[in-house]
Amino acid sequence: MEVGYFGDMKFVVSSKKINSFSDFKRTVTGVWQEHSLYNSKPESEFLGAGLQNVSFTVVLDISLGVTPEKEVRKWVKLVENGKVGYLVIGSRKIGSKKWKVTEITEQLNAVFANGRIIKSQIDVTMSEY
Repeated sequence: MEVGYFGDMKFVVSSKKINSFSDFKRTVTGVWQEHSLYNSKPESEFLGAGLQNVSFTVVLDISLGVTPEKEVRKWVKLVENGKVGYLVIGSRKIGSKKWKVTEITEQLNAVFANGRIIKSQIDVTMSEY
């Protein structure tokens, strides 16, 4: 069953494959300008909404039907090629704009003697485009 997606990256959970995320965090900000005043405290002016940011962790485990190295390569391409797309969880589009992947951090959790990665995780950081 599909949990959500970002562009061509599908988050799925089934009896044969688990490729989903955890620790999803979203940051929503406003943009403010401070104006200095003589002999008085500055005044703030609201300029509008800021770009939203999200972060989450994806565990890539061969025992869960996922090839860690293949999935990491896909995420690396998204970052290095500047791909953008909608971020959807369930049937709910997150934010009103498309998203870009600004950073991934990879952690190798289990590697066989021949260098084959059995389990890894990536921390993904995204920003509205």
